[in-house]
Amino acid sequence: MNPVYRETFARHRALLLLPIALATVVTVWSTVAARPLYESATSVWSDSADGTAQAYGAPPPAAQEQSMLAELLTTERFRTAVARRAGLDSYLAQNPSEGWGPMALIGKLRGAGSLETRVAIALAPKRVLATPQGSHVLKISFAGPTPQLAASTLRALVAEYIKQRSALRADALTDYRNQVESASAALTKAREGISGYLLQHPDRANSQSNPELATMLHAEQTALQQLATTTQTLNQQSDAVLASSSVATTLRIVDPPEAPTASLGTPRTLLQGLLAGPFAGVLVSILGLVALAKTRRSGHAEEEPAPVVRAPDAGESRAAHEERSRMLGEAFAERRTGSG
Repeated sequence: MNPVYRETFARHRALLLLPIALATVVTVWSTVAARPLYESATSVWSDSADGTAQAYGAPPPAAQEQSMLAELLTTERFRTAVARRAGLDSYLAQNPSEGWGPMALIGKLRGAGSLETRVAIALAPKRVLATPQGSHVLKISFAGPTPQLAASTLRALVAEYIKQRSALRADALTDYRNQVESASAALTKAREGISGYLLQHPDRANSQSNPELATMLHAEQTALQQLATTTQTLNQQSDAVLASSSVATTLRIVDPPEAPTASLGTPRTLLQGLLAGPFAGVLVSILGLVALAKTRRSGHAEEEPAPVVRAPDAGESRAAHEERSRMLGEAFAERRTGSG
């Protein structure tokens, strides 16, 4: 190690060790004082109404359910429904504190957030995890403040997800019906236009020599194709919705949620805090040591004057005078190098 760093550390030992001690205390305090969490888990079996969908590049059923659940959790309506169904909103209203750690104390000074905000935090991605365990099995876990609330919230989440999932498919079916009705109306209008034109102009029934009639016939063919496409899509979606009306065939709970018997990873979390705190403190101390050493080197460079070469003494030869000047210059250069 550079002597300057050793000397700087010796002079500012207490200052440089302070970040390590503070970081360790804060991380351990945050870990120990945090409100314990209890994790409940469930596994659901998902199957697709169309078994050939994956052959055309569609994601596996479990991945599709994971994506839909993640999107629903971003909506306030879904979170509110889950919290009300499980009683999570009542618990959060009566227990706004997150423990007695540093962040909890800061939160108390700022004041408790709204109930919607606390529900969003309770159902955040860190608390709700959905992980595919294959093509059909989706594991869902929830970490709650009590064992009973963790299990009840997870049951409510799965039940509300099944409900919203069916409602979304029904809404999609309504949209497809509207498209079919619109295409059918367009086709009817096109045919009525052709019939009216032919009644008024019976002598212009040849579309090859009548551009106006040809345009109307082209619009009829376009409307007919649009109606055929939307009708086919509606039939496919109707079959999918009818096939998925029974949850036992498309989304079946394999492992029901149960109340956990122990809190979530307290020893492991404490160990991580004991390691992360000193590590962060060491990084801060190293940066402080480098900054102090750099400041000290700059100060020495500015304070130390260059050696003054005196005139030759009486009786001193020119060669001896040059040798003395050279030795002074080398000594000054060595001091500068050592301080750097």
